[in-house]
Amino acid sequence: MKHIYLAGVFTLGILLAGCFSDDGISNRYVNLQITDALVFENDQVYSVGDTIYIDLNFNRYLDEAGFSNKLDIYESSGSDSFQYEISLEKFSELSNGFRAIVVSPEFLFAEKGTIDEFGRTLAQLNNDTSQYESRVGLILREAGRFNFDFRFLYIESSDYLEDKVQIYIEHNFSNSDGIFEFTVNE
Repeated sequence: MKHIYLAGVFTLGILLAGCFSDDGISNRYVNLQITDALVFENDQVYSVGDTIYIDLNFNRYLDEAGFSNKLDIYESSGSDSFQYEISLEKFSELSNGFRAIVVSPEFLFAEKGTIDEFGRTLAQLNNDTSQYESRVGLILREAGRFNFDFRFLYIESSDYLEDKVQIYIEHNFSNSDGIFEFTVNE
């Protein structure tokens, strides 16, 4: 009788373990890299009221390490948009360094793509489904020293579909360290 009870508990344990398995779905992701897809034409000196534009454009078909064919990131992820965050910092005399600031949504707008309720920018698949595009404007409303810190710019698929993979894209600059400093005058 004791053996039957132990066999039943063992069988039930295996069945329950199978119920809580995710079959590796949450671990299905692809890491890619792109270079110079983000464009910020830094004039370095602006006036209060000026608008800075940041463009991000990248192809739907990207190189994947170890493969000769390009990966169709739309088909792989099922995502018609990819999200990323713009990191703006302001120089603080008190700390003698740049500190991250949050920009009020009233000073951000998207000419291409969208900005979601969390302040993330979404690059949208264009009408001919060949490129993901965003063009974001930031209205400069206060004077000071600022910088955009794009050293750790990661772009990820914004739709999380169980039968698709999650795409993470690391952005690199060929001629910059990813920090763009500028001054805003009164």
